[in-house]
Amino acid sequence: MAQTFTSSEQFLQYMQQNYGSANFSQWQSIRKQFYSFLSYPAAGATTLNFFGFAQSGTAAQNQQYTNMPKAGSFGQQFLLLKSIQTAYYISAKTDLFACPLVSTAASDTTNPAAEFTAGFFQAGHMTLTIGAKPYVEVPKPFMYCPPADGETMLASAVGGIYNNVTTGRSYAAYADLNRDQQNRYLVDPNILFEAEQQFAVTIDFQSGLIPLIATATYEASTVSTIYVGVILDGILFRPVQ
Repeated sequence: MAQTFTSSEQFLQYMQQNYGSANFSQWQSIRKQFYSFLSYPAAGATTLNFFGFAQSGTAAQNQQYTNMPKAGSFGQQFLLLKSIQTAYYISAKTDLFACPLVSTAASDTTNPAAEFTAGFFQAGHMTLTIGAKPYVEVPKPFMYCPPADGETMLASAVGGIYNNVTTGRSYAAYADLNRDQQNRYLVDPNILFEAEQQFAVTIDFQSGLIPLIATATYEASTVSTIYVGVILDGILFRPVQ
């Protein structure tokens, strides 16, 4: 069973009781984010399973997709979970103007703004389980657990990257997840992942498959792959090396 704490001080008291020493000079604590990204299938999926693989040298498990030291656990480290975020990125485009995020094609099939307003980003049910027990459940996780990373966007309606007179491009429809840091999903009370403790994060689409809407080609360029991910943000406690 996972332990829960309302403050970091309670966690330190827990460590003292279990390891019999109040001298924590041999431990170090740092703020750390662990993430796991998966490609969203064009035909949709009933369940997305995150944190099921560790970082390795393979093409599908490198640092672009995860920084987990071990599949399903944090290895010989403790993580005091503070917040949960969901995020996405779009890859595999060869041309900046061909990227769906700045596509000016009017059709929903060539502009992923439709994914945010009417697609799978509006659905799903996220569950964080430790052992066999669920500890966090959030409906519509992309809405209620947004990136909230404070990222800003620069757009130009006259010339620049969003408007090109030569090719006839004009300002495109645009949508994104909430970037306001004040809207981050905070885990309260904090949850402790102990060393080697197994956990899993899933997003289930219980209403059935939700295919991608933006699947058409734009300017003879293949459609980008949409990767979706879960980010666990907390304080990492690890032995001093």
